[in-house]
Amino acid sequence: MADRFIISNTFSLRMLEYCFHELIFEPIPQDCVRDILKNVLKDEPEKFVSIVGHESTAKLLSELLGVEIKPNRIVVDMGVGDEALATQFLIRIQEGKVLNEKELKELYDNGKIVFRLIKRIA
Repeated sequence: MADRFIISNTFSLRMLEYCFHELIFEPIPQDCVRDILKNVLKDEPEKFVSIVGHESTAKLLSELLGVEIKPNRIVVDMGVGDEALATQFLIRIQEGKVLNEKELKELYDNGKIVFRLIKRIA
């Protein structure tokens, strides 16, 4: 099990300290994400960290994943052994645009939002 399980609305290089790292990026289906989250929250809830920055995104993720995701606009550094679930937009969002729940759901339903599992291994 990961040291921490971070859920984010994106992945940013700011989540890493300035040195060399080894990361694994994997596409992950919604049902696998749901299972991982339920296990983490059941067995080791203290390891779960939400860094989802927008309330509408947190609500959509809560609906899709079957667990409560609270918005939490913080910065974290991924340590060795941490895993992060990031949502990835497959389109470029207009600058300054904050999408509402309906717009996010439509993007997800049209395959324009996917999940990625990121593991820091070194």
